Amino acid sequence: MQPNKALKGKLLNHYISFFLLIYVIDLLYNIYFNQLTHIYIYSFLIFLTIRIFYLKENLKNNKKIRFILLFIMSLIVFYFDSYYSSEAMVYITYLSIIATFPLLFDVVFDYKYIIALFIIFSIEILINIYTNYTLFYNQKILFSEIRIRRINEVLQVI
Repeated sequence: MQPNKALKGKLLNHYISFFLLIYVIDLLYNIYFNQLTHIYIYSFLIFLTIRIFYLKENLKNNKKIRFILLFIMSLIVFYFDSYYSSEAMVYITYLSIIATFPLLFDVVFDYKYIIALFIIFSIEILINIYTNYTLFYNQKILFSEIRIRRINEVLQVI
């Protein structure tokens, strides 16, 4: 194994562990606010992340599965971005996903996947802007929930 691949594997392990921690915190947050749909979504994400952690060797060699996983993550970010409105800054999560590109793809050879994901992210962001973040918006959401979500999003970037 080349040193570069070993380093990428180690960084990927840390990244997956970090996302698992974020998902567990978000799950607890959603349990606290009794948001049943979000509890199901984050439970699924935790299950998926654990599966990825143990199957990561197979995923490193399959670009299509990695692309599909990032696409699913972008759809979830799209949903939450519209649900909480732009004030919660959920769109910052796209930066966390973009940060995985060098870990998951060879930037020189997999540029088609990267460009496709950028186009998908752009379309999702433009749809939310065009609909004024009302596609999945919850009218009953409290400002304290938005504030906690905003803090969580900023911590993801840090």
